[in-house]
Amino acid sequence: MYHITRRGLLGVSIASMALAHPGISHAQSKQTLTIGYSDFGALYEELGQQCERRHPGIGVRLLASASTYDELLQRAIRDALVGQPQDLLFQGFGQIPILVERKIAQPLDIVIEKDPAWTASGIAETGLQLGRYNSKIFGLPFALATSLIYYYRDLLLRAGFKSELPTAWEEIIRLANRVNLLGEAYSGGRFYYVGNWLFPALINSRGGHLMAPDGSIGFNDENGRYALWLLQEFGRAGMKDMSSGQARHAFINGTMGILVGSSSWIAAWRRRSESPSV
Repeated sequence: MYHITRRGLLGVSIASMALAHPGISHAQSKQTLTIGYSDFGALYEELGQQCERRHPGIGVRLLASASTYDELLQRAIRDALVGQPQDLLFQGFGQIPILVERKIAQPLDIVIEKDPAWTASGIAETGLQLGRYNSKIFGLPFALATSLIYYYRDLLLRAGFKSELPTAWEEIIRLANRVNLLGEAYSGGRFYYVGNWLFPALINSRGGHLMAPDGSIGFNDENGRYALWLLQEFGRAGMKDMSSGQARHAFINGTMGILVGSSSWIAAWRRRSESPSV
């Protein structure tokens, strides 16, 4: 039985990186930055407004929010192909190799070296490593999220749960199966897979890697087999075919017992839900 540790989960966090491209568009004498992002639109709007107030000669144009990092990546590639590259892209660090190899992301090393205020930025060297590829820095850490396991307490109690929260995946699966027995209207659990960052998280949390240093497949071992087995068990425990938004809605409304997802959801759920059960 493999037990879940806080260190193991934190070690496989996803980061939103700010990746730059030199193609700043010009509208008369004012420079306009085109920015791509996924989710948290209000945050980027506020940051854009602050930038324009501090730098009157720069305008900020936010593109429509992408629903996932994968969609955001596809947009960035399309825009670059038609000669309209995004100037700044808030993307998951796992997408950096693709953006670099397609010559979309540009190295920031010279910018960092020549910035006299860089040492006061507060970005640690370990943070820079997330955006490093082929010995160069292509992204700066902006936001971090880790994987979390959410439990809907009232639904678990209805399923007969009365002990301490599970500390192993096998125990979580058994609990999800108990919730699933409540009826067709309920789903025992769901493992969030949109953007495909939690699958590598499972592998990493056991000490494995998605890719080997030489670029070959790295999860064709017991760590990869365990991760695939766990996803299969979530399916058997009543994981239904629905979108990410539908899954979160089901959890908030008390029809899903367990949801494995991102820590970035917490703030929104606190605002949207007054239920003490979540």
